[in-house]
Parts: sequence; C-alpha cells; structure tokens
Amino acid sequence: MRKHLTLMAACAAIIGAAAFTAGTLNAEAKAAKDPPKVQTAQVTVTADGYEPSTLNLKKDVRAKITFTRKVDSECASEVVFPDYKVRKKLPLNKPVVVEFTPKAGTFKFTCGMGMYKGKLVVK
Repeated sequence: MRKHLTLMAACAAIIGAAAFTAGTLNAEAKAAKDPPKVQTAQVTVTADGYEPSTLNLKKDVRAKITFTRKVDSECASEVVFPDYKVRKKLPLNKPVVVEFTPKAGTFKFTCGMGMYKGKLVVK
C-alpha cells in the first residue's frame, strides 16, 4: 500500500511539472507572437537639443515618449509632432508623456520655433 501511494505521489508530481512547463512554454510562445502593446522612449531636452535626436519605433504599436526639459530656454518649452498634430508644453524638469500610434515612415519633431530637431524612424 505504501509503495502504491509513493508511486501515485511521484506520478502526480511528474504530471504537475509537465503541466507547469507546458503552460510556461505556451505563455512564452504567445508573448513572442503578440507584439508589445506599448513602446516607450525617453528624450532629454538640453542646450544641445534632443537626446537622443532619433527614435526608432515600430509601426502600429502605441508609443509613449517621455520628454524631460533640462534647459531653461524658451525655445525648448514645447515639442511639436506636425505629422501627428501633437503639440505639448514642456515645463522645466518635469516629465511629459507624448502618446500616439506611429505609422511607417520618417517623421520630424521640433521645438515650437523649429530650432531643435529630432526624427522618428518607424518600421
């Protein structure tokens, strides 16, 4: 009887481990197939402009780009994405998130006066 219970417990452990492994592998495979729901980037605005000045994004995946202005310049006080009709004020030292869904292509973003320039490369 004791031998029988030990054998049943061992079988249950093996079945449980196999189910856990299969579930983990299925979740990993699904995550690999499903594109990310949101892509993010960080941009710092300095006296030299946008850092980084080029962002590579995936098309049709929601983008959240966080801008943080570190320079006390009126020119750097907003960011404009003309092709996406987005214009956001950038208060000094406060992160501001710009959200949109990028389409394929190359697009510019600038300060309100067009002196600071950056670009999006979307594939």
